[in-house]
Amino acid sequence: MMKIMQHSYLYFVILIIILCHSLIINLITNISGFITNNRNEYLTEVNILKEENNYLKEEIDNITKLNSFASYNYKLTRLSYRSVSDKNIFYINGGRDNNFHENYFLVNELGLVGIINKVNDTYSECSTILDANNLSIKIGEFYGTISKYQENYLVTEDFSNRDDVKLNDIVYSSELGTVKEKIKIGTVKKIDNTSITKKIYIEPFVDFNNISYLYVIGE
Repeated sequence: MMKIMQHSYLYFVILIIILCHSLIINLITNISGFITNNRNEYLTEVNILKEENNYLKEEIDNITKLNSFASYNYKLTRLSYRSVSDKNIFYINGGRDNNFHENYFLVNELGLVGIINKVNDTYSECSTILDANNLSIKIGEFYGTISKYQENYLVTEDFSNRDDVKLNDIVYSSELGTVKEKIKIGTVKKIDNTSITKKIYIEPFVDFNNISYLYVIGE
């Protein structure tokens, strides 16, 4: 009888150990899972904060780049969205509420970006200079107009063969046009001479695929 009780006690102890072992393993697993989940949530929050911090740094950098225009009486805006059907059409924040008008020009830190085509109450429709015809320009002491955008170049055919225009000359907006300030447009990259005129190819300074903050130039 004594032996039977001893064996029963032994089995009972073994059973308790097995049950406790399972409970301990489950407890450790649950604690490990809890720690892992919390760690993943923490890392996710850290990554989100890093992305937000990088975004804010980029925003500050973009605005800082426009400091050269801060002394003018220009109004700051930013691109809101682009047209789906035409890559040269985009929309900016601000319209009649900011006293924007048609034919006002837009610049960024690199140069002349575009023109306002249509003004609404709180936003404006614009086009890049790649879509502009008869944009008045100046190269050195000589004047002309942009006639079209061709093969990644702005093209002008108004210059005479006698006009002293050379490769790498900087092209500016002309005070004879709507824009009264002298704003950079691009550089001369190619010249085709005809019997009377020069066909000049201009490489724009602005990266039209990367437009963010802009200044609006009015009268």
